[in-house]
This record gives sequence, C-alpha cells and structure tokens, in this order.
Amino acid sequence: MSRCLMFDGYFGNPASHNHAFGWEAEELVEEARSI
Repeated sequence: MSRCLMFDGYFGNPASHNHAFGWEAEELVEEARSI
C-alpha cells in the first residue's frame, strides 16, 4: 500500500466501480489484504 501514499501514487476509492481509478485501488487493497 505504500505506493498509494506517494505523491505520484494511485489515488482512488476502492468502492468506486465506475472508473479505472476505483478498479486499480480495489486491486491494490485486495493485494494488501492477502499479505
């Protein structure tokens, strides 16, 4: 998840399913949960 906290990181609401930012955020959250 640290790459989401950087200035050039991914910013998106993982609950938003209407755009690519939300899709990417959801994938990163699921990846972090699996660790």
